[in-house]
Amino acid sequence: MFYRIILIAILLTLPIESNLLGEEKIYGGYRNCTSYIYEYKDGKIDLESKRLSETFTYDTSGNRIEYMQFYADKPTDTYCCKNPNPENQPNETEIDKNGTKYLRKSYKYDNRNNKIEEIEFQPNESILEKSTYRYDEKSREIGHISYYADSTVKEKSITKYMGIGNASENEVSYYSSDGMIEEWRYYKFGSEGEKQEWRIRKYDEKGKIIEDYLYKSDGKIYDMSNPDSEGNGKLLDIDFLDRSSMIGGSGGYTKTTYELDDKDRIIAVLKYSSETVVNIRCAFKYDNFGNTIEWIAYKFGVPIFKTEYIYSK
Repeated sequence: MFYRIILIAILLTLPIESNLLGEEKIYGGYRNCTSYIYEYKDGKIDLESKRLSETFTYDTSGNRIEYMQFYADKPTDTYCCKNPNPENQPNETEIDKNGTKYLRKSYKYDNRNNKIEEIEFQPNESILEKSTYRYDEKSREIGHISYYADSTVKEKSITKYMGIGNASENEVSYYSSDGMIEEWRYYKFGSEGEKQEWRIRKYDEKGKIIEDYLYKSDGKIYDMSNPDSEGNGKLLDIDFLDRSSMIGGSGGYTKTTYELDDKDRIIAVLKYSSETVVNIRCAFKYDNFGNTIEWIAYKFGVPIFKTEYIYSK
């Protein structure tokens, strides 16, 4: 057997960093990538449904320096499995280009290949939003600031890293444009990198805590808004793996599994609405360089669309 299954309980209310396709590292000397989407009809690819999906441009180090995402009316869930928490969704920056809506971004990197700048453009090519990033000596992100077109701050976040030995902890604080804290998140990992617990606090516009929950890896949730004398929160009578309202929308999926091949590449993603029912499955294929060349999305076992990636130099 050339794959193993890793079971990961995904809390959709938490930030999820997932780069399933390895888009930031394009191999084989390629500098460009174009993707197309096909829909299925009666279980077969409909060639007439082919439409442009995304384009990527890379520098000589394999870093993405420009990205353009195209939109069409269907399918509405094109990016369901490519990224469980897609950062790019249709919004006011959609632009009509030859009858197709698109979103354009550009990126810059430091000499360690850390992304230090991301710019999103308006239809007239002026800047809509700009983000900058800072890193520590280990290339871990420690600061992120987003700016509006007039250079005023939209929001920012600060990350601190802690830990003893191989175990680690980190906390992220999110601030609004006026400098008021909006949210604080804490994560604790074991020596093998496994997530042991995480905590989320949310604040109102005056900086007062309005939510404070502690999540444990065993599925238990504690309300920390009114801890006892020993600092322990109240155990809630729910398990986040079985409560879709606590893990967000997206159909109420309670868990996601990943199948990896012998090169640790993702070859399938399965999203569950319960412990036994698989709603969505995505299957991936790669070329000899490790670039994703195809992925197919299924709903309840039926293929609904395919995305193919074409690379050029």
